[in-house]
Amino acid sequence: AILWQKIIKNKILNQAFVLKKHNKIEQSNELINLAKKVSLNDSKNIEAVAAALYFKTLFGVSFSRDELCFENSALNYGYAIIRAC
Repeated sequence: AILWQKIIKNKILNQAFVLKKHNKIEQSNELINLAKKVSLNDSKNIEAVAAALYFKTLFGVSFSRDELCFENSALNYGYAIIRAC
């Protein structure tokens, strides 16, 4: 369980790093604060909250993972490669 917590925390911190590189400082700081709140049971669903903030900031507020667009196609392709490993 502790390994899971570390993975999720670092995932969120990496998302914060990406947003910082895109000059989205306020949202980056928000993700850093969320990463600090990741707990073993994630009862507040911090990972999902962070993911929603990350993708909306990166791709726009109307972005939906169900939308047929280049970004989703690229993400789905990447996920397929990871799952195949």
